[in-house]
Amino acid sequence: ATDVKQTIHSSKQGRVNMNTADDDKRKIAHGPSVHAIKRAKYEAKQERLRQAAEQEQQRRQTTSSHHHTYAVQNVNHAQGLAKWSSWVDKDRETRATRSEFVTAEDVREIRQMRMGKQRCNNFPSQPTDASCGTSLGGYKGNEAQADPKEDGERRGRLLRIMEWIEPFFDLKEVPSTAGNTDNLSKGTHTNSRLFVAEGTEAVRLMMQKCEHRPISDSCGVNESGGMNPPVHLLSILSKPSTFFDPPTCLIDELKDYSTNEALPFNIIIGTEDALTEIVGFPVARGAMVCGAVPTYNNAYQSLKNLLMRSTVDETGVGREQTPEAVTPKTIIPTEITQPQQRQIKRIIALDAISNTSNMGSILRTAAAFGVDVILLSDDSCDAWYRQSVRVSMGHVATVPTMRVGEWMKGRLDVGEGGDKRETGLVCVLKWLRDQANVVCYAAVVDDELDDTAAAQNGVGNDSIPALVTLESLSGRFNSTCLVLGNEGHGIRRSVINECDYRIKIGMSNSVDSLSLPVAAGILIHGMCSRQL
Repeated sequence: ATDVKQTIHSSKQGRVNMNTADDDKRKIAHGPSVHAIKRAKYEAKQERLRQAAEQEQQRRQTTSSHHHTYAVQNVNHAQGLAKWSSWVDKDRETRATRSEFVTAEDVREIRQMRMGKQRCNNFPSQPTDASCGTSLGGYKGNEAQADPKEDGERRGRLLRIMEWIEPFFDLKEVPSTAGNTDNLSKGTHTNSRLFVAEGTEAVRLMMQKCEHRPISDSCGVNESGGMNPPVHLLSILSKPSTFFDPPTCLIDELKDYSTNEALPFNIIIGTEDALTEIVGFPVARGAMVCGAVPTYNNAYQSLKNLLMRSTVDETGVGREQTPEAVTPKTIIPTEITQPQQRQIKRIIALDAISNTSNMGSILRTAAAFGVDVILLSDDSCDAWYRQSVRVSMGHVATVPTMRVGEWMKGRLDVGEGGDKRETGLVCVLKWLRDQANVVCYAAVVDDELDDTAAAQNGVGNDSIPALVTLESLSGRFNSTCLVLGNEGHGIRRSVINECDYRIKIGMSNSVDSLSLPVAAGILIHGMCSRQL
């Protein structure tokens, strides 16, 4: 039986091999089987249908998304325009001249107008035509179809808007808006530097600090009693929801203006796509403001008035401190009874700070702890740089900042030049110590100064200030000046030697230093809490 089964299996296998050989011979002679060709065609067709179905589904999703986006933009545009129109109609005579509602299409046309102006400025010898005449580029093709009167009104409106939003154009491509005087409109702001503040709370703070009078009519010293010069705003750029709707509702900051009183700045309301078209990147903060950087008529006189304005009362209490807050033994040292003792002030001096983000953090910390003025060395970064203003949340407008160069120029203007060999921050610290009775502290990391480096700078060990720790300070009533140095190199040796003390933060041995904003916050809070 086994032999029979093996014989049958071998016979079947032989027939299979013969059939396979016959198929191979037939393929060579007549090509592949008809059924195989049909199968391949069918599979290729199914693959094409599957790909076509996927493409159609993707197209429908994209179209639906675009339609939804356009619908949302149209709804936002209609709602924003209605809110703006309702607000303007309440006082059209004053509000219509200082506010506008812009769309993305308006901004695109304004960009064409700007390009036409630039061509005219680059080639002034060319005749006035469609490229740089009254059409300012991009309008001549529509003149035959449009009403000349309506077209002229539209051009005038776009020209006015272009002047208002000029400082906001392409912020991402402009390294520093502050200092760009070409973006200023004609008038009282022509010779001023510009700043741009971003974010609803920063804009709100700027609106609260805004000066209503022209720059030419305002003085360098704030009439409210502080020394911070007034802030002049040029234009506010905002979304409708940010300006009109809670919780932000920036329009509430205008409630102090009477119905017939003109607005002190321009207001541009636009949808998100319009604002994005203006600034050159997606706008997520909702509002921006542009203004003129405050300047002092005489920085030296402003600082002198701050330090010499008022005296401490008979209880020996300074800076809004009440007698009940601390014990009499703590608040009445013997120095208070001396004549000409002035109210304590809190000053910060920054030596060669180069990071604008750190500058903004220090400004916000200084505002939180009631610092009276910040002195900047001439090689420090600009406190009104866009990133610094943004990080400070607009508090650069609440804390007076003063350049050493401005202070020295003001000192020369009043005839108090002093020793001409003394320049920079060293000169200011010497004046604070000798003339204003201010105790100066230099923030350091190392316990000891390098004697070799001191000798190279012509400084002996006897002139090195004593080292104290923040934890060892007790209640003091003298006005103080805290000096903070560069992020990488610290305070210059000549500046340290002009201070009364070196001060450091007690830390664990495993940590050698802190970042500048963190160290500044600890030192400012620690010194202010001990300066009762």
